[in-house]
Amino acid sequence: MQIMNPTIKDIIYKKLREESVEESKKHVKSGKLSAGKLGSPLQHQILSALKVESKVVDNYTLGKFKRGQEVETFIVKMLEKDTYNTQVECNYRDCVGFLDVELYGEKWNTTYLPLEVKSVTNAAFKWLWKGKKSIVSVCCEQPSLWVSAGEDDDGKRYCTKCEEECRTEEKYIPEAKQGHKLQAGLYAVALNLPLYSVLYVAADDYRTMHLIYETADIKDEIDNIIDIFNTAWKSKTIPVFEAKEKWQEKIMYNNYPFFMKLSEEQLNTMSGELFKNV
Repeated sequence: MQIMNPTIKDIIYKKLREESVEESKKHVKSGKLSAGKLGSPLQHQILSALKVESKVVDNYTLGKFKRGQEVETFIVKMLEKDTYNTQVECNYRDCVGFLDVELYGEKWNTTYLPLEVKSVTNAAFKWLWKGKKSIVSVCCEQPSLWVSAGEDDDGKRYCTKCEEECRTEEKYIPEAKQGHKLQAGLYAVALNLPLYSVLYVAADDYRTMHLIYETADIKDEIDNIIDIFNTAWKSKTIPVFEAKEKWQEKIMYNNYPFFMKLSEEQLNTMSGELFKNV
């Protein structure tokens, strides 16, 4: 005979939910656009800045959050000797956030390097590792380094690092999620640093994928997102939901499902109440 007893599961999730409630009480929303929301739909950015409560997360998500915190704590501890600072408060054009780790040392090809840590499932890690097909170059200066390939007016490809006509080929290379790049990129802009990075950690076995990018390549996009947010904020209206990425169209991933299907007229009616104290 086998008995499936849910008691321990219930104890764990009850404790996780209690901890989540306590953390929510301690966390005071800034009332500003946050770095972590740069990749979110505009409607979500506005609602978050208005301090509108998002939907209650399920037990599975609570468990993932807890595991993510444990992974981040472990990674930060492992990098202690290479760390200049942790939980660095950043503010650029009133868009705010806290950088996980600011690395220090020549091994990062720069003096200071912002590092945003993201814990992911093994399945997500595998998907990220597969990446997307890109034309890349084997740099003459550093043969082990795959970098993007440029193309001159004559159609000749060249390495964007050493600017020589290095060997190029099509290759699947890992690529960070756009929202994560925007978040880490904002920290680099705020700190006036030329590079930023995202570290993906497989929660099951601590495999890592450290992706480094140039700040200049994403700054214009960050500025554009902030401009759009500021325009909507000044108009004191909640915009109609519009996804930035395909997966955001699914209601199961929507933090504000009630607002998702509302019409412009319905949102305008609600805007007066929500913006009255702004």
